[in-house]
Amino acid sequence: MNAAEAVANGAQLLDERYPGWYRKINLDELEISNGCSCICGQLGSYERDLVEQELEFEEDRWLLFAEQHLGCPEYLPVYSHQSHREWATFVTEHGFANDKGGFTTHEWKLAIQARLDADSLEAPNTTATKEMVCA
Repeated sequence: MNAAEAVANGAQLLDERYPGWYRKINLDELEISNGCSCICGQLGSYERDLVEQELEFEEDRWLLFAEQHLGCPEYLPVYSHQSHREWATFVTEHGFANDKGGFTTHEWKLAIQARLDADSLEAPNTTATKEMVCA
């Protein structure tokens, strides 16, 4: 599966489970290989229940978002091989991880921009901005 296919899968899942998700993404900050600025990391910074949780690492917020809002298998350490494989397959097949030399980030930006452009044809100035929690 290439990056464009993975991102299409992820975008479709987000459209179904988290409508309007693309309006909350800061394209300038978007980087799939960074847990704070990836798709799920940015979306997780909008969720009060996730923001209020004490985390050892701020970038782990993306894992919680993916589990709680997208049905991602729970991330477990590598010693739990079956569950780790299920998790890795899910995030890779939906373009939420494995940036593949920047191609996945690029594909996400294209997908988001296409949605924003479609929105602007319907209702101008609908894009929301917010400072990320773990900038």
